Amino acid sequence: MRSSSNAATPWHEFGHLAFDVDGTLLNSNLAHVWAWQDAIESEQLFFPHLSLFLQLGLPGRQIVEKFAFALRDPDTAQRIAHRAGQIYTEKYVTLIEPFSGVHKLLQQLHARGRKLHALTSATTAEARAMMTRFKLDRYFDTVVTSKDSGAGKPTPEPFSSLRERVGTRLKLIALGDSPYDFKSATAAGVPFVYIGHGGYPREWFQRAHSSFFNVAEMLKTLPRSGANQRRAA
Repeated sequence: MRSSSNAATPWHEFGHLAFDVDGTLLNSNLAHVWAWQDAIESEQLFFPHLSLFLQLGLPGRQIVEKFAFALRDPDTAQRIAHRAGQIYTEKYVTLIEPFSGVHKLLQQLHARGRKLHALTSATTAEARAMMTRFKLDRYFDTVVTSKDSGAGKPTPEPFSSLRERVGTRLKLIALGDSPYDFKSATAAGVPFVYIGHGGYPREWFQRAHSSFFNVAEMLKTLPRSGANQRRAA
């Protein structure tokens, strides 16, 4: 449950901000869906795009477990997951870009002394490649991947891993685009900001600290440059 002090604090005044990456900073969700769909169709199978989209935000191993249960065939599920990763890298990764305003947002938060952390369901190699390619790594103090966080989202483990690294008494807020991000933050007792980009209904996030349609809308709520330059605590 959110404390009243957290609810009254504007999102940008938290000293530490933990961002999801895929679908929040990077416009990558459809690329992942297309890669999974191609891999599934290579096995002469079909899953609706919406069903695939609703799995995004989970670690890959959890998506595999869901497919294995649906197919009752763990070997095929593993084969699909491996092929989806290949297709994503070979065919779709070049289509990915940061959402409009992402660099400006991160630059302004960094200039205000905020500590930025990335919590992603991607593997360590995937996260490193994406962060480096789009020059996001310069802004982030910490990157927590699926390997680091054990059970991953939607459990609170990613936040437990972050706190183990940087301290347990952080004034921390989470930012993400999926129900799994929201559930993970809520389970960890961390207030959550929904950045939708049109992916999910905002009504699903009514209990979030705040909700934005996109990064451009968030930028409008930042104080003018030079105001509110308090360092992270």
